Amino acid sequence: MCLSCCLGTMCCNGLCALCGTSKRVYSRIGYVLFSAVWIAVCFVMLHYGAKMFPVLKYFLSCPPDSVTYDTCVGIFSVYRISFSLCVFHFVMAFLCLFQNELIAALNEGAWPFKFIFVGGIFILTYFIPDSFFNVYGHIATAASILFLLYEVILLIDMAYAWNRSWTDQYSASESNAWGTLLIATTAIIYLSLIHICRCRRYAVCRSRWSPYH
Repeated sequence: MCLSCCLGTMCCNGLCALCGTSKRVYSRIGYVLFSAVWIAVCFVMLHYGAKMFPVLKYFLSCPPDSVTYDTCVGIFSVYRISFSLCVFHFVMAFLCLFQNELIAALNEGAWPFKFIFVGGIFILTYFIPDSFFNVYGHIATAASILFLLYEVILLIDMAYAWNRSWTDQYSASESNAWGTLLIATTAIIYLSLIHICRCRRYAVCRSRWSPYH
């Protein structure tokens, strides 16, 4: 795993150097990929954790029923990954208070160390009782609502800035390309939203009327 992380870091460094990407942008891309990897791990643990790691039954207080047990292992594993990432980000935020070159280098790189650190915390969390994560789940739900509201504000601000930029480009240019692009993008976004709403409604109706629900 360490070898693959090192090779991945070297590959990203080389590609960013070829593209002329700065270290700050590279670190942002790194954190996005870092989060994407752990989201993928959450997905795997949620749906396949009980089958892939049968040893977890010795660390979790889950019912013996097969369906309930699989769901219990998946949910509590996701809680533990979420808690591990919270600890990691709090530690990084605390270290960033001490502004020096070593902390800057750690913040912008050292990805193998970060994966090992989060993975180590994740393993240690299985020695924490499930009762703690029952409380943590409610706290994480409330915090996620606030985070989603903040994300909505950022998305609205980005949409206004995006619209203003393309509108200014259309006004300053004699070509209709920017106007066509703006209208086409708006139509695609609206059609995608309608499609998502229809799929969501279909999924809710199907689960409601399913004989196995």
